[in-house]
Amino acid sequence: MEEDEEGGGELTEELWTGEEKDRVLPPLVAKGRKVYLRGNAKLPGRPYAQKHIQLIPKGPKCLVHVEDVRPSRLPSGIIGCLLREHYPGQVMMSDVLKAIASSKGASPSARGKAAGSVKLMMSFDFVFILHVMKELMGITDLLCKKLQQKSQDIVNAMHDVATTKELIQKLRDDGWTNLLCDVMLFCKKHVISVPDMDGFYVDFIRSRKEDETSSKHHYKYDVFTVAVDQQLQELNSRFSVQSTELLILCTSLDPRNSFRSFNLENICLLATKFYPSDFSEHERDNLRCQLRHYELDVLRNQEFLNLSTIAELCQKLFETEKLTDYHLIDRLIRLVLTLPVSTATTERAFSAMKLVKSRLRNKMEDLFLRDCLIIYIEREIALTFTTDTIIDDFDARKKRRVDFN
Repeated sequence: MEEDEEGGGELTEELWTGEEKDRVLPPLVAKGRKVYLRGNAKLPGRPYAQKHIQLIPKGPKCLVHVEDVRPSRLPSGIIGCLLREHYPGQVMMSDVLKAIASSKGASPSARGKAAGSVKLMMSFDFVFILHVMKELMGITDLLCKKLQQKSQDIVNAMHDVATTKELIQKLRDDGWTNLLCDVMLFCKKHVISVPDMDGFYVDFIRSRKEDETSSKHHYKYDVFTVAVDQQLQELNSRFSVQSTELLILCTSLDPRNSFRSFNLENICLLATKFYPSDFSEHERDNLRCQLRHYELDVLRNQEFLNLSTIAELCQKLFETEKLTDYHLIDRLIRLVLTLPVSTATTERAFSAMKLVKSRLRNKMEDLFLRDCLIIYIEREIALTFTTDTIIDDFDARKKRRVDFN
């Protein structure tokens, strides 16, 4: 046991739950001993742990360590309530802001900003915008995660873009009633004043004396419709008509469902319209002939029926040595696989370049830099190589004076 520096006695460690903490804590506080909380319970307004607490008395102070905290009530703040209902586990921001606003130790400027933030969070405008953001982020979450992946399947990306656009358009056409109902129920549950939707909307920042509109018109068209249209415009600008056409033509090579999307004319159009410099006129004619044999051979082959991605199709053509017969189709598939659906891979490459070619290694040549970047970016593959395999590969390249074995 350790000795107490202040009291001269031994430090004791006690563990209790339930009724024991109610029996032990009040006497400690009544004796004037300060109680310090560690862990999640140090957030303002959080109750003690429901499972167990570890007590270490030390002189005039008492250290209470919270192992598990489960609040017995929902936070009163709007952000905390919404995040707790839809995104459990997030920090209850409203309680923290309220504690700052009422804290005597905080500066007047910090208390004023915290009080203003709490007042804003208790307004109908804030709740409405937060619900709109929740709906839009819920729809686009899947697409955002897919586009941030290092390796991207272009066919799946095309499907995700199409479904995201369709869901956002459906939200714009039919989502207003359900959204307003959810906002009304939320405000009623947490006692938030709701404006009259048929009355005039009053903007305290910018006056609307000359152009008076109803509250319903403001929230539906100036806020909801504008936010949804911006999302649609962003998707349409990133995935233009030409890009969408390219993605649609690429789906003709999709091997899923026994090559159900196979279309000979679309594949020929893909090579002619988007890759004219990669295929000569003679090769484009041969591509059509190869596709006819490909349709009767590969599409009926049992080894190709269970494929799900274009990358697996390319690998299977290599394994079965059919790429020698369909070398033009293999070339087109490889060109499709190199399409950059997102900028995530490029951004990671530039980030890696900053780490590899630093100020102390600024004279690194391009060839050596390229090799280092490949190893760094594809480090998951590089970790599978052992030292012995690298030595054996180096030794097998040519005969050397020294025997590495």
